Amino acid sequence: MEIEDIDNKLDMHFEIHFNDWSKITEISRELSYNGEIAIISEEKSIYFYVFFPKNDADKYRYLFPLFDVEERKNYFMALGRINNRNIKDTIDSISNIDGLIINSYWLKSGSIVMEGYFHHNKLQEFSNIILSQIVQAKNINKILLRPVKSIYANIRNSCQNFKNIVISIKYDEFNNARVAQLLKNTDTIAQLIDNYPVNNKFRIILYSNDDLTKYDGINIISREDGIYTTKIEDDFLAILGKKTFESRISWQYSFIYEKMGRIYASFLIPDYRAREYIDMIIASQMEIKRMDLVTIENYSNINEN
Repeated sequence: MEIEDIDNKLDMHFEIHFNDWSKITEISRELSYNGEIAIISEEKSIYFYVFFPKNDADKYRYLFPLFDVEERKNYFMALGRINNRNIKDTIDSISNIDGLIINSYWLKSGSIVMEGYFHHNKLQEFSNIILSQIVQAKNINKILLRPVKSIYANIRNSCQNFKNIVISIKYDEFNNARVAQLLKNTDTIAQLIDNYPVNNKFRIILYSNDDLTKYDGINIISREDGIYTTKIEDDFLAILGKKTFESRISWQYSFIYEKMGRIYASFLIPDYRAREYIDMIIASQMEIKRMDLVTIENYSNINEN
């Protein structure tokens, strides 16, 4: 099985546009500003970072004194807080739908936008959460929901450029033997659900041409389409996830698969943050004192693959 074979497995695409009133969102509304953000949801609060690539930041630089702005090598990062508690509740509830991928967050003309994909088997659960939030509070101003045939086509048609970063680890040095054996012994590709680990574990989707129910800890999303979920734990991925969380780096998609005795992981990263992600990969190896653990196999634009 190749990554292209699972491109249409999550066949529903959604956008949820939230109302929120803060200094950053109000200015975004006035300027009709659209840009990528990272959402950080903690136990009692939720906040976001707005990213301004330096090649496009000059026209907004005069606003920076109004915010808590941090300068990085290729971009500026401004901190904002979401004041509506119901937005946090909705985001947390949607995030917990089994097998649902949130691939990006945006600030679009004053709205906080959550975008992602799920299998149509989860449509009722998704709809129930949306309806309950609409009844409880008027924090949603628009919902877009449609079938989709190609996730990669959506990414390629977006306004943002991405790098595809592929790394590999020797099969016997990948900590999670259960998942490693599954990837090696079945026709299966895994997809990370979480950008950042929770208790050192990531949730993953498994796409397979084989019946995976004989393996422990497997949940079924669609037996007909060969979609399952489980959790994965690996020391290197956990350290990398912790470092990227601290730097607020998120990927659009990440896949894990086995080939020729190695476990491969591919990450789609916004172009202006890709070199920073490479630095995090190197720093993670340094932390575990294994500079030979990971091989960087590919670093290219997605339209080159």
